[in-house]
Amino acid sequence: MMQQEYIFILFSLITIGSALFVLWSKNVVYSAFMLFFTFIGVAAVFVLALADFLAVAQIMVYIGGILILLVFGVLLTNKSKKAKSEKLNTINTDNQNKILGIIVGLSLFICFMYLFQNVPFGRLEGLNHEFYEAPNSIVQNIGINLIAENSIAFEAVGLLLVGALIGAGYIAKSTID
Repeated sequence: MMQQEYIFILFSLITIGSALFVLWSKNVVYSAFMLFFTFIGVAAVFVLALADFLAVAQIMVYIGGILILLVFGVLLTNKSKKAKSEKLNTINTDNQNKILGIIVGLSLFICFMYLFQNVPFGRLEGLNHEFYEAPNSIVQNIGINLIAENSIAFEAVGLLLVGALIGAGYIAKSTID
């Protein structure tokens, strides 16, 4: 086996193991921490698949946004009086629908394996797979497309996100006070 296959197996095991820990853990803080490793593993698999834009988007959106939001949501959750008097800072949940989750996961796995076996990947053999020697990166093409052709839509989405952030801050401030 080649070195890339060993690296792929390593990151796949990290991703699957941490995702299973998220599924079976009752502690929400530990689950959020292991979700970090799941997202990193998925980003690493994207890098190995030469999808550099998806890897960067995975890190920025899921780790930089959603995971941090989840951690802040867990840490800022109001606790009962009993939890405030205890020294331990744990938040536990009950896992439900484990069997349904396993069934859905296995069915998605079977569908993806069927697709991977039937997609003609032979067309990709003539491409230059050296990431750093590519004259135009995917990220560069997307950036030029966003700034040159779709700049108005890009700015509108930026204003929408700033408005959503201001609204979320206002709602959070009114609930804290």
